[in-house]
Amino acid sequence: MITKSQVMDAVAEVGLSAYTAEIEAQILPSIRISYPEIAAEASGLGQSRIGGLPDLPADIKWPTASGYDQSHIDRVDPLLFLAQINLADIAEYDPDSLLPHSGLLLFFAANWVNVISEYRLSDGLWKVIYVEDITTLKPASAPELPEGLLEDEDYSQKAPKGHMFRPSAIEFSVEMTIPQAFEHPTVQLLRSADEGDEAFWNLKELLYPGREDDIPSNHPPIHRMLGHSQLDQVCFLRWDLILLLQLGSEIRIPKPSDATNIYWEFGGTGCFFIRPDDLRARNFSEAELIYETD
Repeated sequence: MITKSQVMDAVAEVGLSAYTAEIEAQILPSIRISYPEIAAEASGLGQSRIGGLPDLPADIKWPTASGYDQSHIDRVDPLLFLAQINLADIAEYDPDSLLPHSGLLLFFAANWVNVISEYRLSDGLWKVIYVEDITTLKPASAPELPEGLLEDEDYSQKAPKGHMFRPSAIEFSVEMTIPQAFEHPTVQLLRSADEGDEAFWNLKELLYPGREDDIPSNHPPIHRMLGHSQLDQVCFLRWDLILLLQLGSEIRIPKPSDATNIYWEFGGTGCFFIRPDDLRARNFSEAELIYETD
């Protein structure tokens, strides 16, 4: 995992030492999410995992989306379950207590829907659920799919078989991050300097290697909580949004059998953000999903 000293070493290596202070001031710790080196069971009640089936209290129904497709205005489609995070697992990696340190956070989205406006998915196509009392959890059953959904071209091409991503156990560690959005003031400063644009891209490649010449490489997707997201094309309306969860796409070839097969269109990245006031109030219903293709 990337440390602060590694970030600063990379800054020097790519020739951005003149901006050491500006970059160092923007370094934020994140909770990096990775897969165990030895495959582990991923179906325990309340266990942190990506993919599989969620655990929900009996009084919370599987979230759905409707009205997003004019051809099927009355159809109600279950969202895809993406991940659940047992917040007790991340407490030691969140020393500033930005997140709750108990309960379960669950993430859902209709990531097969090609409805993007300013890189933001239409409202209602995602859901973040916070379960404070995990003693109320029960394993959820797979949802019944409405007639016609499986035949939709977008769904059949982009959604996983069985409406479920392969389950994978996950583990956590601390990793330092730098801003990457082109509109971020520090990134604009770096890219406007002589040879700064090339140096910035070299810095990104050193810290977060992923693709070479647009060919998928053998690097795992980058999943994280907190810190800076990997999104670079998005123009944020405000820079104090908190990254609840980033999920990258599994683009390794061949795909490993012990990792989830989560995938966004064109190998993109999906990020759930929340405003600081909403996070403090535990108002996770106000979380926003921002999606970007690679």
